[in-house]
Amino acid sequence: MSETQEETVQLEEDEKLTENREKLAKISKILLGATVIIIWGVSAGLGLRDIWTGKGILETPWVIFCIVFTFVLVIIVIMPLFKGLRADIQDYKKQKKQKNKN
Repeated sequence: MSETQEETVQLEEDEKLTENREKLAKISKILLGATVIIIWGVSAGLGLRDIWTGKGILETPWVIFCIVFTFVLVIIVIMPLFKGLRADIQDYKKQKKQKNKN
């Protein structure tokens, strides 16, 4: 094979590897999200079961875990989303302002 054919084959292989990595990254994000939801749901269900049986909110470890887990999720997931939304709104306002000047 000539050098250009080898380079073309190498580029095609690199593109396939990149696509596979992107697919694996997307699958891993979905699985991580599903795992978090399952853990959160199970702990909330067990906490509700304990409350239903007459235990206090602070007497059961499941409720405490669920509350702590909720705060962690808010800090890790929701706060960055709001920061990104705020940045998007500021960019939109700048674009609108520039459009009105022109």
